[in-house]
Amino acid sequence: MGIAAFYGSYYLGNRYASTAPVLLNLSKLERPQAITDLSLQDQYGNPFSEKGLQGHWSLIIFGYIKDAISAHDGLSLITQVKNRLAVHPELQQKTRGILVTADPEIDRPEVLLKFMARYSPDFLALTGSTKEIRSTARQLGVTIKHSPEAESYRIDHSSSMALIDPEAKLIGLFTGVVDAASIASDIQLLALDKAE
Repeated sequence: MGIAAFYGSYYLGNRYASTAPVLLNLSKLERPQAITDLSLQDQYGNPFSEKGLQGHWSLIIFGYIKDAISAHDGLSLITQVKNRLAVHPELQQKTRGILVTADPEIDRPEVLLKFMARYSPDFLALTGSTKEIRSTARQLGVTIKHSPEAESYRIDHSSSMALIDPEAKLIGLFTGVVDAASIASDIQLLALDKAE
């Protein structure tokens, strides 16, 4: 009797168990949110809309060139993620990093082009009007605040990393201390889940 109850509960528990992937670091949204109405420019001066997100797994960070350390750290982490995805060449090729400037007044395309020269050629840096940057930040759950002190030029911004799927939808955010291995693992799980 006890064995039958055990197997019965095991069967029912597994039959109705969640099939969602168990993610290591991603704070996943309950429902992915479509990214809309982007009107930005990349580092080459080309227009960039939400259509530019389609077909890729995009890891998006915000930063600015006067605080190059923060932008460099984020882009270096994304480079490490891409390296970890080498065991899945197609997924590695579809994954890219995007830096959105928090300082569009100074970070014009030519400034971003020079800064991005040290990273993978498929990485993008985006700029636009202050209004467009703030709109993009809102869609990605990022806050941007300019420091009021004249002596110190500082822009405070969220340090989260947004994950956009190949349908140009925000899947979730990587926040806090994260590492390349767990980000790569989460992307692999989500890509596999989408393929099924």
